[in-house]
Amino acid sequence: MHGVIFNLASRSYDALIPKKYRLFDISFTALAAIIWCGKKRLPKQVARKLPAGSLYAVRRSPGTFELAQQLHLRPKKELMSIRLRINLVLFAVFFAIAAAGGWYVNHIFMKQSNEHVVKQAAILMESALAVRSYTVDLIKPNLDPLLDEKFLPQTVPAFAATETFERFRKKFPNFKYKEAVLDPTNPRDLADEQERAIIGRFIENPALKDISGELFRNQSRFYYAARPIQIKSPACIVCHDTPERAPATMRQIYGDKGGFGWKLDQVVGAQIIVVPAFEQDAAAKEMLKIIAMLFAATFAVLLVVINLVLPRQDH
Repeated sequence: MHGVIFNLASRSYDALIPKKYRLFDISFTALAAIIWCGKKRLPKQVARKLPAGSLYAVRRSPGTFELAQQLHLRPKKELMSIRLRINLVLFAVFFAIAAAGGWYVNHIFMKQSNEHVVKQAAILMESALAVRSYTVDLIKPNLDPLLDEKFLPQTVPAFAATETFERFRKKFPNFKYKEAVLDPTNPRDLADEQERAIIGRFIENPALKDISGELFRNQSRFYYAARPIQIKSPACIVCHDTPERAPATMRQIYGDKGGFGWKLDQVVGAQIIVVPAFEQDAAAKEMLKIIAMLFAATFAVLLVVINLVLPRQDH
């Protein structure tokens, strides 16, 4: 009975399972010996076809793979060498770390970049406010008596802050300070489309004390900080109520078409500081490139060292 089963299984095995798909490059006879591992008696058909001296190994072998080694049955050449497998694993790990690490490092750099430009904007805004305060406290009281004879724009806080910042911009042209107004006395202060949107937010919500965000100009990223220009002092109404009430010397310079009809507590514009964020972005990208190159170089050295060592282990 064993012989019939053995012959039938042997033919089916050899016909249905090509050699390239077998775990070991062996015949069904040797495979049957492995299956019968540990039994004291093997089918005669199996024992008769085993290599001489192998029956003891068959009986005593503790496992299939060990038995195959004792029978001198070498595994078929694997589809992938150990070296190739290790290289593929290393590349997979490298790209996983590069993707996750690159995203994280870039996130940290961008966060630091934003914090830096926010701090810059806050410092520059306080500088502009300091110029305004200096003008109101020390310049305006001394020059106002001359208003009937000659209008001096230097007595206007907005003019003083803007002119001071323009001198700053000669060295740092990407920075900008503007007292943008919807209906200004000085045409230079007329708000553009982006500035009108910022002023509109203050008008819609008078409780807002300041806002900030991003601006894109010429495909470059800027950060802005803004505060509302709200008429709080009755002294402002003297020049901005009606053309008739405004100083004649002022109307001689700016005319009587803009900057009138303002009311107390009205939001008429916004003080806006614009800081170039793209400069910090570029610096962060350069640092990210350096880190990426160092990481790639380290990986390349590691890969070479491992491949130099592998052949000895493979052998």
